[in-house]
Amino acid sequence: MKNKTILITGGSSGIGLATAKKYAKRQANVIIVGKTEDKLINAVNEIGEKSSYYTVDIANTESLKKLYKRLKSKGIEIDILVTSAGLGKFGRAQEVSEQDYDLVMNTNTKGTFFTVTILKPLIKRGGHVILISSFLASKYIPLTSVLSASKIAVETFTKIFAREFSQDNIKVNAVSPGSIKSNFMAFAKPTEQQQEKLIAYMPKIPLEKRGEAVQVADAILYLTGENASYVNGTILSVDGGLSIA
Repeated sequence: MKNKTILITGGSSGIGLATAKKYAKRQANVIIVGKTEDKLINAVNEIGEKSSYYTVDIANTESLKKLYKRLKSKGIEIDILVTSAGLGKFGRAQEVSEQDYDLVMNTNTKGTFFTVTILKPLIKRGGHVILISSFLASKYIPLTSVLSASKIAVETFTKIFAREFSQDNIKVNAVSPGSIKSNFMAFAKPTEQQQEKLIAYMPKIPLEKRGEAVQVADAILYLTGENASYVNGTILSVDGGLSIA
């Protein structure tokens, strides 16, 4: 990974930040992207000197186009693109507001799609794209209709991008995290009643423990390393067996 360029959306916290730190330890040049500059600055301080940031709203295609132009003007090419930015809202289908629906779909689905397609010309031949899905794409749990649908779309993008980008020898894979300790729930802000229902609806994790963001980061590093040179178009579950529960 030495001197390779890694761009990570949602890189100021959670899985994105854990992944950025992993690549930085391997002497890669890490670029993180997010909406909140204060968080990005703090994250860069944690990641180290070979890191930088851009303030971008991935739900806004004009913001992504500006990022593309800035990177191109600096002659920056991307070896590995990780689309870690995402969010969720919970509620029964009839309780979901149009605002929350748009927020989730515009970030997780539209944002992921256009992050990849707009930045694609900057990805080097032989590079990698890693998308972040969720166990919710295959587990149909009440209160998660919009979030689950957004991640099903991400898994579809993974398969089709892998086929379309093969002509440029760019591999596209996804990781599907299970119940991971991160700041995701803090943003989603489920009510106490919703939390109780989500816990009741959740299947038991076979390994009987929640995962860590760093464990998902390890899977991302695997998919972009030499040991996964023949892995393409796959969804790698990192969930302690939750997807088979």
